[in-house]
Amino acid sequence: MKRIALLSAGGTLGAVREDGTETLIPGHDSPDLLDKVPELVRIADIVPRVLFNHDSSNLQPHHWVQVAEAVHRAFTEDDVDGVVVTHGTDTMAYTAAALSLMVRHLPGPVVLTGSQLPFSEVGSDGRRNLLDAFRVATEADLGEVVLVFNGKIIRGSRSKKMRALAYDAFESVGMPLVGTVEADIVLSPHARPRIAGTPVLDTRLADDVCLVKLFPGFHPSLLPTIADSHHGIVLEGFGAGNVPTDELSLVPTIKKVVGSGCHVVLTTQCVFGAAWSDVYKTGLLALESGAIPAYDMNSEAALVKLMWVLGHTTEPEKVRSMMHTDYAGEITARS
Repeated sequence: MKRIALLSAGGTLGAVREDGTETLIPGHDSPDLLDKVPELVRIADIVPRVLFNHDSSNLQPHHWVQVAEAVHRAFTEDDVDGVVVTHGTDTMAYTAAALSLMVRHLPGPVVLTGSQLPFSEVGSDGRRNLLDAFRVATEADLGEVVLVFNGKIIRGSRSKKMRALAYDAFESVGMPLVGTVEADIVLSPHARPRIAGTPVLDTRLADDVCLVKLFPGFHPSLLPTIADSHHGIVLEGFGAGNVPTDELSLVPTIKKVVGSGCHVVLTTQCVFGAAWSDVYKTGLLALESGAIPAYDMNSEAALVKLMWVLGHTTEPEKVRSMMHTDYAGEITARS
């Protein structure tokens, strides 16, 4: 049997109802998943490790580092063939994007999964998702970070939570699914195979990065205020990455902020599509003022990537070059 690390990071899988209410909170102890799903021991030789037991809304960037270090240790010290990470769904896409950058050249799959209902609830999706995750970790020729949820295999750096409570919670944004889990595991041609050797751990991260969503009436003075305490801003523009250029124009403000040493990445608040910001004049003027287009990175990936890039350099041209370099399938190069 394949040797698989099971890293527990909390989430709904082990949540319980708070006394006297219907409110879900983390359980007092991490759930004993091996007891709840006894078939797992027939699928893999499992190496369990509890990292923490948090609602994922309470996770911070330093938790991403902790998970990344545990994944790297599992491959290099525990000699596993793959890793399964149980995690809350609310910020799973952020953690997946972070892991895809922090642990690269993977010799096996790193699979994040969770549930929308706890194991203790009738109708919980946790059992199916966990079994699917272990099947992918043991059977699939993958060398990348993926989410496995509701039968979908989604590249971690392209994942987005789309539905708050439905079992079909996640979608792949900007690319087709990596694969599906059915009677057989079916992988798409763009799935990234495992790489022989030792994975690379790189957890350098700057956490003074902010995600800002534009809206009609957004006042330009907000950006310099944010830039006073941040080295990076991911700006969710309208449509294909557009900003106001007439009344309440952001163009002079972007230029001022970038000139002060704060890096501005321009993405789109549309779920599907891309920040091809030179399509309209309202986007082109923002680029000419120094904003970096995110192209088809989703906002979660763009935010995490800017944190990671600024952990390596603050030199403007290097930041731009690294933001446009494909490290984990998070961006499609544009000619």
